[in-house]
Amino acid sequence: MKSKYTVFGLIKKHVSHFPEKVVALFEKLKIGFLQFARELNSESKVQLITQLLDWTRDDPKSNEKIASLLNKYIAQRLIENTTNTKDADLLFKVMQIMPFLSDNNMYKLSNNTILANDIRFLPFFIRFIKVYFLFYFIFFYQNIFFFLDISVSNLSKRGMNIGKPYS
Repeated sequence: MKSKYTVFGLIKKHVSHFPEKVVALFEKLKIGFLQFARELNSESKVQLITQLLDWTRDDPKSNEKIASLLNKYIAQRLIENTTNTKDADLLFKVMQIMPFLSDNNMYKLSNNTILANDIRFLPFFIRFIKVYFLFYFIFFYQNIFFFLDISVSNLSKRGMNIGKPYS
């Protein structure tokens, strides 16, 4: 385990100023990164997330990619392993740094009774509900207008003067 921290220290020293190289390195070493992340305790995982996001904050594209990797390999496990208030506090810190995490994992969050009953997580649930219903609203009305357009087109082809002024 100590050698992995040494490797992480070398990465910090030589690669941390190049966000695209950080992303490329972690994409290439996904399996090793996953094993490394599994061995960490919750506090170390939160520190790792904040450090990697800090390294890539200047490049939005790299930041989005590294956040996706962190969500897939670390953050989901944090949600699954939250069994007490200390873990909930750490997860809350992560969600403040990566708010989009809540959109991807709301089902897992809502199934965890500790997180579902914690009032601090309420804004994340509300945000998810707003986004979900906005997409539902857009999808529903887009389909209605598509159907109405087809109906009007079919009626006008049959010789009915729908939508055309009388002459």
